[in-house]
Amino acid sequence: MVNALRRNKSIVVAAAELLPPEPAEIAEVERALGFSLGDAIGEFYQACGGIKLVWTPKDPDEDGIWSADQATEVFAAPAKCGPWLFKSGDLTGSPEGCIWIPSCKQVFGNPAEWADLIGGQEDIFADYREALGAPAPDAVERVVPFDYASSFYDFAFLLAGRPDPKLVRGEDNGASFSDSRLVSLAEYLDILIASKGSVQARVDALAS
Repeated sequence: MVNALRRNKSIVVAAAELLPPEPAEIAEVERALGFSLGDAIGEFYQACGGIKLVWTPKDPDEDGIWSADQATEVFAAPAKCGPWLFKSGDLTGSPEGCIWIPSCKQVFGNPAEWADLIGGQEDIFADYREALGAPAPDAVERVVPFDYASSFYDFAFLLAGRPDPKLVRGEDNGASFSDSRLVSLAEYLDILIASKGSVQARVDALAS
């Protein structure tokens, strides 16, 4: 995928990084959560510790799409590239293509922290109750962002105390999670591969 993107003379690949796996984190996170995340998530994080792929046109012609210079400048500074980059409020828009999946511990290690940032979580789960079913006994349902690809959109797991949680699309920086298809991790990864990380392709693919 990365080689194909780099052969495209109309775009610039600003970042391409596959983090090494940290298998111990999976067990640590599952102990803290009190339930298994399932085979798909386990296999993903056994294969890699996270993914960062960022690309954008050399000459963007859409509002909100970063220029190559902006993408290169932002992602060249490690201090600016933590998972909170798109949620900091310091930046608007995004690159045209971005996959930013942090480590297992970053995604699942403290789901309660997102409750303060993504309000109305009970209503989010209520919207998808028929598809999700009831939560596990004593489970606290949490929305947990998985792919930090955009400041406007979220791609998040709906944790309900059971293995193999589904992914949902959010809009308006976490203000709305309605009108989304729920997809498995396997389907989500297929979308990423087919679109080479296009943010808009992900948005369209998860539209209900």
